[in-house]
Amino acid sequence: MSDSTDADVPEILFLTDINGRAYKLLFYEYDTAWKLWLYDRKIHVAKVDCVVLNGFLFIGNLQVFDEAKVWQSAFSRWLAAKCGLEAKTRNYQHLNLGTQLLNLVIQRAKERKLIGITGNLFPRDLQVNPDLPRWYRSKGFQVTLEKGNSSGTIELKLP
Repeated sequence: MSDSTDADVPEILFLTDINGRAYKLLFYEYDTAWKLWLYDRKIHVAKVDCVVLNGFLFIGNLQVFDEAKVWQSAFSRWLAAKCGLEAKTRNYQHLNLGTQLLNLVIQRAKERKLIGITGNLFPRDLQVNPDLPRWYRSKGFQVTLEKGNSSGTIELKLP
């Protein structure tokens, strides 16, 4: 797909969490970037940002939100803006959504005949989720942690 307006029309897919709840996935694919945005109705609950370069897919960000803002209606959004109120939040982690997003990214990278998938593990990611290296290893990634395990890299070679 080219970096033209054609790519501004996303492919629409659907995922289901471990509880059977359906989510709408917008998959934007450009020559040099992929964007995946996952929604629970109108609530943005997860995203994946990737860059395609020299035959590799670089995962810049894969995030399932633990504090997604949940508005009851357009009126409640308007009222909150006028009164300075905050939206309720909902945690969308631990519902198998991140695994499904990563599996989709891996599948699409294989279909596009890419060489591999790489990414960074930043200190803030490892502080929030110290289990991240184990999770990536369970998906077949080689994980290299820096001294002190405060940051690292991930890499998956594709067939």
